[in-house]
Amino acid sequence: MVLAGGTDLVTMRAQGQIAPVVLVDVKHIREMNAIQTRTDAVHVGAAATMAAMVAASPSGIGAVLDGAGLIGSAQIRNRATVVGNVARASPAGDTLPGLLVHGATVLIASDSQARTTPIAEFWTGPGQTTLAGAELITGLMIPRGSSASAYARMTYRAWMDLAVVGVAARLDLNGDMCTGAAIALGGAAPTPILVPSASEVLVGSRVETGAIADAADRVAAAARPITDVRGSAEFRRNVIRPLASRVIARALDRARTSSSR
Repeated sequence: MVLAGGTDLVTMRAQGQIAPVVLVDVKHIREMNAIQTRTDAVHVGAAATMAAMVAASPSGIGAVLDGAGLIGSAQIRNRATVVGNVARASPAGDTLPGLLVHGATVLIASDSQARTTPIAEFWTGPGQTTLAGAELITGLMIPRGSSASAYARMTYRAWMDLAVVGVAARLDLNGDMCTGAAIALGGAAPTPILVPSASEVLVGSRVETGAIADAADRVAAAARPITDVRGSAEFRRNVIRPLASRVIARALDRARTSSSR
């Protein structure tokens, strides 16, 4: 197994959930640590940490940066990797809704081939992905442009907590008119999901109060939450609606003020 950040792998090994025979440390491979901002996309290497991502702050991917800045503590963010968040495939991963709304691509390699897959097709269930046994994620390609986006989550504590639910929103504006949108939901289905019906409400609107409320209703309706020790399914549904409204409004504010990161 590959060790990059290790913030999940080390604890899973200690708890007996995994039993790797060999650990291969890739943290010191220069290309794996790269964060490259290109004209139309940001390339993030497999060993690039959350802290490095926030420090680099590539423009045009605000929702991803919001999520990266919320994970764990400062110590954890200096070890945990963005790609590790993707590979762990937790439905509540904080960078995952942002990566979804930006249409990120997962870069995958084995000793025999390289391939790519849209991130929306990468997760198959909690902790499950389309990676084959001999494959390694080498990085992510995150499209960027004139969009503005935001992510927020509901937690019981400000830090060192997992998202009970999380929402990301991306908006494209032409003047006051919304010309493109994407809304994603985390922690409320077996995998993070896009909610196309919510996006459809916003496109062609001026993203006024009514459109935001309608979109938030649709995000809540798309949820398939479970009841666990962190909250009931009913509680999660009730939280999603105001959270989605707040996130859409934040993305709108960033778009209007041209302050998207």
